[in-house]
Amino acid sequence: MVVGLMKKLVLLCATLALVGCGDDDTRTVMLMDSGPGTDSGGGGVDTGPSGTDSGPMGTDSGGGSRDCEMALESLPSVILPRCSADTATCINGCADIDCQNMCLDADTTPPETMSGQMIDCNICFNYQVNVCIDMNCPTEFAAFRCCLEDNACTDASCPACSSQLSAVQSCAGGLPAGACTDQITACFPSM
Repeated sequence: MVVGLMKKLVLLCATLALVGCGDDDTRTVMLMDSGPGTDSGGGGVDTGPSGTDSGPMGTDSGGGSRDCEMALESLPSVILPRCSADTATCINGCADIDCQNMCLDADTTPPETMSGQMIDCNICFNYQVNVCIDMNCPTEFAAFRCCLEDNACTDASCPACSSQLSAVQSCAGGLPAGACTDQITACFPSM
């Protein structure tokens, strides 16, 4: 079942802007705290157990100095899966992106709240696709995300960022089949 789902997802995602494959691209997920304990980033995103900030203000142990340059992390396993087996079956029966979007939108799995944001099937799917692209095309994806931020764009169709989007599409289009399997199937129950 998962293999069939992934074949459909690879084909459907390859035709898109690759910054979210569903129709929910305009909503973003800002993961501000991925665990209880220590902030390992000093004024940045909390990536450790909650409690104390171990880094100086203005520094970030995660790489770049801007949020758009920081690597995206997969959604935590405690809120997964966010899509049902019925949604996977529905997607397997799709021949186009409109059908896939209807399947994602019709999912009945209750959303979870994380860092004040509702994470439903559509958000999970789109976010995990972005994680995969970020893992495999980090330079291109960071440049695109920073361009969106710099130009106050609210979705991937920002004209000011068309060259950056083309670079992301080119990089992501060259990924081998199944490159995003682990990230995307995390949204679905084991089958």
